[in-house]
Amino acid sequence: MRMFDIEKAIAESGLPSDVIEDILREAREDYPDDEMLFELRVIRSIDGEIRARFGHEAWNKRVREKSQAFLERHDLEMVSEPLEVVQRIRRKPQAS
Repeated sequence: MRMFDIEKAIAESGLPSDVIEDILREAREDYPDDEMLFELRVIRSIDGEIRARFGHEAWNKRVREKSQAFLERHDLEMVSEPLEVVQRIRRKPQAS
């Protein structure tokens, strides 16, 4: 069973094939018998490589675009920014 669509992530990454090959090889070496962790490692490595190569702002823009596309595809609406939610949770009084 596949947890992550690594083929789609690879195709959309825009990374050179030699970089992708290195990512796949290293992930397989680290997780030869665990497909889920292998896939997770590939996804995280691709995101990290995109951030390193194209900069933090380009990575943020990519995440925003993907999030917006997801919301539109599922007819959803963002009601607050994730950081606002975290800040509200942190300010919530603790039960004693």
